[in-house]
Amino acid sequence: MLLHRFHKLDAVRGVAAFVVVLNHAYNLIPGDNWHNFAFDYTPLSHLVNGRVAVIIFFVLSGFVLTIPYLKRPETPYPQFVFRRFCRIYLPFAMALAFATLLASQIAFSKAEWALGDHDWRTPVDFQLVASHLLMIGVDYSSISLNPPMWTLIQEMRISLMFPLMAFLIVRYSWKALAVVVALAIVSTKTSLIVGETFDDKVPSSLLTSSMLTFYYSYFFFIGIFLASHMERAVELLRKVPTSVHLFVVVGFFLAPKAIVEGSFLLGDFAYALLAAYIIVSCIAFPLQTAFLETRALRWSGRVSYSMYLIHVPIMLALNYVLHDHVPILAILALAIFLTLIAAEIFYRFVEQPAMRLGRIYLNPSTQPGKPQPTLDS
Repeated sequence: MLLHRFHKLDAVRGVAAFVVVLNHAYNLIPGDNWHNFAFDYTPLSHLVNGRVAVIIFFVLSGFVLTIPYLKRPETPYPQFVFRRFCRIYLPFAMALAFATLLASQIAFSKAEWALGDHDWRTPVDFQLVASHLLMIGVDYSSISLNPPMWTLIQEMRISLMFPLMAFLIVRYSWKALAVVVALAIVSTKTSLIVGETFDDKVPSSLLTSSMLTFYYSYFFFIGIFLASHMERAVELLRKVPTSVHLFVVVGFFLAPKAIVEGSFLLGDFAYALLAAYIIVSCIAFPLQTAFLETRALRWSGRVSYSMYLIHVPIMLALNYVLHDHVPILAILALAIFLTLIAAEIFYRFVEQPAMRLGRIYLNPSTQPGKPQPTLDS
């Protein structure tokens, strides 16, 4: 029932990735002017709402990983890990090499100024690169060459636990989900116990970093729960009155992110519910969500991971080279344009071969050029 509709979920991921691109472009605009209010307290805030995009990524990952698990729960764990390694880590490592080259050749000839508090401020050496490649996730310097990688650290760690997570949901259903959500919320208070400031991206110790991984795992659990109860979820959503659907959709667009994110925990939970609503809606309402099948949106979904990996290095490099000569908005417009082109190139020559490698390991008879029917998170 689901396979032919995964193109829509691909498109959702593509839109979310582009929102992250816009969010980082917005963050590079200096000053404390009108745009701060417009993109925090008006519906325009959703154009640069990177937080909701990240939560959608996590819930989607849990969902799409569960579909093949439900069909083949006996898949050997080493094969599963290898496929995730090819899917996530290999493209990440190539994008990191790209960022390292740009930072080492462009940024440090202009050390007298900074794009932000930390971006490309630490000279590139073996220790810095190793901390990135090992995905340590402790201190901002461990992600400073390509800051969006903080989500990939969580993705890789949680992927290693996924078979156990899926087993718990399949075996204990909503009871397991409720326990995980409660423990995840408690995990955010660990920093208070050890006397650290909680950071939702890169904490200052391995302990709090581990607790952060547990916190983000609950979004994957929600995706797993949805996939394992999809038919029931679709049935329930179709019974909801049209007026309620309109309220949810309009309410989200009218509620600016500054209000939704007033509480860290409640904001993330609201975004997780929104992600679940979007996923089920794509399955339950094929006609109403048909716009997600458009060629442009399907393309954005196909290259979404590549877009996510390379957009910040491109933005930072152009800003370092052009900041004295070109207005910032023109720099960012050029960066977004080049990101879209580079995403297609990176997908063809890095991401796609990495996925192909993972599939061949799982099934030696897989034809390299044969299209796959499912969304590959």
